[in-house]
Amino acid sequence: RLSARQGAEALLAQATDVAGVKVIAAATEAPSIEGLREVAGWLKDKLGSGVVALGAVLEGKPQLVVMVSDDLVARGIRAGDVVKVAAMGGGGGGRPQMAQAGGREPGRLPAALQAAVDAVRQKAG
Repeated sequence: RLSARQGAEALLAQATDVAGVKVIAAATEAPSIEGLREVAGWLKDKLGSGVVALGAVLEGKPQLVVMVSDDLVARGIRAGDVVKVAAMGGGGGGRPQMAQAGGREPGRLPAALQAAVDAVRQKAG
């Protein structure tokens, strides 16, 4: 079993360029929403400038955390806006740098992650 750090480093290697913005959008395993936020924060710090959208199924419900670096918030890419687009039929919201959403259907998590990437593409373009 991967340690949390090894798992996070594997996710870091998955960063892609979306309209000139480094983005990590992935489903992962997390013990809790706090753990999911912790990994997302670590990834955001390692990226320097970028957007992290991490999803996990916790207690049978999909959860999504989005973090955006300060420089991109200044360019108009806000975590709260990204999470609203990707909300999975549940509620979502937060601050410009960090937002989260929850849903009821775990099967909607992959589409939510893709919606987050699409939202970044639209805001960055």
